[in-house]
Amino acid sequence: MSFEWKTYRLCEAGKILTGKTPKGGVSDFVGEEVPFITPPDFSGEKWINQSTRSISELGAQSVKGSIIPARAVLITCIGSDMGKVAITPSRCVANQQINAIIVDESKFSPEFLYYSFRLRKEEIRNLAGGSAQPILNKSTFGQISFAAPDLNGQSQIVDVLNPFDDYIRLLRETNKTLESIAQTIFKSWFVDFDPVRAKMEGRQPEGMDEETAALFPSQFEASKLGDLPKNWKVGNFGEILILRSERIKSGTITDSLPYVPIESITAMNPFLENFKAGDEAKSSLVRFYKGDILFGAMRPYFHKVSIAPFDGVTRTTVFVLSPKVEVARAYALFLAFDDSTVKYATHHSEGSTIPYARWKGSFELMPVVVPPEKVLKKFDHLISAVIESAELNIKRIRGLENIRNLLLPKLIAGQLRISDMAQVEENAEM
Repeated sequence: MSFEWKTYRLCEAGKILTGKTPKGGVSDFVGEEVPFITPPDFSGEKWINQSTRSISELGAQSVKGSIIPARAVLITCIGSDMGKVAITPSRCVANQQINAIIVDESKFSPEFLYYSFRLRKEEIRNLAGGSAQPILNKSTFGQISFAAPDLNGQSQIVDVLNPFDDYIRLLRETNKTLESIAQTIFKSWFVDFDPVRAKMEGRQPEGMDEETAALFPSQFEASKLGDLPKNWKVGNFGEILILRSERIKSGTITDSLPYVPIESITAMNPFLENFKAGDEAKSSLVRFYKGDILFGAMRPYFHKVSIAPFDGVTRTTVFVLSPKVEVARAYALFLAFDDSTVKYATHHSEGSTIPYARWKGSFELMPVVVPPEKVLKKFDHLISAVIESAELNIKRIRGLENIRNLLLPKLIAGQLRISDMAQVEENAEM
């Protein structure tokens, strides 16, 4: 089936709103009622289902004219990583780096607009003004053109592309489940000390075989961190992880490596999904290796902590942390990823406008529990399988994204007929 396509401007697709931070700042309106969307919340998925921060209803009402309704299309319009696009599933507020299109759904599909702009990041960036901090103002933003068939045609195109995103979402949900499993075991063993408490009460630790249970003592002893399992130690973060500072200049080596700047690390996801081409790596570069832990040192409260699934290069805005002993890798990852660690790094950051965590004499000194090596080894054995499964899912996600991204421009430009896509849709659902 073919459609008649017409060209429109974004301002014709609906009302455009530029985000606005509540007066006094987000910290003055702490709450859970309304998501506060910022660029790091754009994970590459169609829908923004999780935000790093949220505000109270009072905070939302302080910027009442900038409240964004559900099903609005959001596009980042300031900074080096502008052009990210997503749809909000619920009412929210966004900061000034984001423009929202409140779509007129009698004429346009939010999902179709999302797909239309999914691959236009460079084009959007090239429209921006400013050099140090490129900005795409609301007026210019509204004049961006796009082509579309009628609403029925838009819906049919969306129906072809949706199976790809549905499968990608399923794989990401699976990874969230894997993450939850790992975090549950981490908390049980190293925060709540459930196996020790069970043995003290004469019970077999839940979900644990006798060999693993034997690794845990049946007594506590006092420490500066509170009661710890007997013979466990208190140390500091720098005893578990060392800061890798292998600087490298851009060139032939970096061109061949995946490039992971801080904006490529998804907030609150220990499994790294995104990276850029190595030829985009230009300055302040640091090598990392498979199994290293990447910790976002700039604005650490964004909670950007992931394990590296490959060798690559990042920038100095990211701490490259390597476990001192191999068997501590899984423990080190979920220790670094823990909320308390991110809060410590945030509290000990320097700089008011753009805070940075400081390693030497600061973050490295954070007090931590140091379990015996035999316990670390067992935890690593269990969790390594979880990490491997998550990384395999991410490879599948990339494959699906590559196929979708090959089809997307042809569908959006009307170069492929819907009738030609039946087999593709069947394959995507398999």
